[in-house]
Amino acid sequence: MAQSPSAYAAWSKDDLIARINSLESALLNAPGVTPNAIPKPMHHPRAPQMADVISASVAGASTSGHKKIKTKPPKPFDFSAYPRRKIALKFCYSGWEYNGLAFQTEPTPLPMVEAVILNALEECRLIDPAGGFDGCGWSRCGRTDRGVSAAGQVAALWVRSAIGVGKIKRLEEITASTAAELGATSLDDGLPGPPTAESSPTSQSISRTSSPPAQPELRYVNMLNSVLPRSIRVLAWSPVTDTFDARFSCTYRHYKYFFTASIPPHPYINPSHSSSSLLNVEAMRDAASRLVG
Repeated sequence: MAQSPSAYAAWSKDDLIARINSLESALLNAPGVTPNAIPKPMHHPRAPQMADVISASVAGASTSGHKKIKTKPPKPFDFSAYPRRKIALKFCYSGWEYNGLAFQTEPTPLPMVEAVILNALEECRLIDPAGGFDGCGWSRCGRTDRGVSAAGQVAALWVRSAIGVGKIKRLEEITASTAAELGATSLDDGLPGPPTAESSPTSQSISRTSSPPAQPELRYVNMLNSVLPRSIRVLAWSPVTDTFDARFSCTYRHYKYFFTASIPPHPYINPSHSSSSLLNVEAMRDAASRLVG
């Protein structure tokens, strides 16, 4: 008895295959029917299922890992696209680790302080590496030799700024009076000032202007200290006029010398002598007073 088409709708796949096989067997047993007379099933490509799409995606992802991805080279940093401003940097350093302050073109046994600061400025993209110290108008307040430390060295330079040129001009007008006082910058905060402190109010001027105004300016101190070694620390920065020069605008420099209370044993020194007898403090004071001028 023939089944109606609707009856097969509830059949499973295995039941349908078994039914087809039984019908083919019955047809082959019929007289006059050859195997070639039974039509062969035609191949119809099935529609892609979700599982096939997922497996294809995974396979593509796995094979893509072996492909060489082309990356574009980084674009060079265009310093001309940013405004610049002139600032004064106040920094300190431990001289034991350096061959001195001033940058040298010849090799030195120890690094120079300015060379380390130059690398930090370039790494922070505050100055153009192509210009170096000449391109940024670098000027220093004073020089120190090998092994000499500084508690408050001052340098002036042009750096990249996040503020537009117009805003910088307005800030310079606001800080014109304090920027003029920076011409007499003291090299130390907390250290004794010059003999006539009343005539040189610059130690206070650095304190008043060391913090930048409430503007969205770059955080120069944090940026530089994040890449500088711990033996060099930037203490503050201040806006200055275009004509400010850390060397020629300075009116005085303060140096402080330290002598150890005792010295290590020496083969040519009698160990019975006390350390105090080896230093004539009064003679040293007299000699130092003759250098005042």
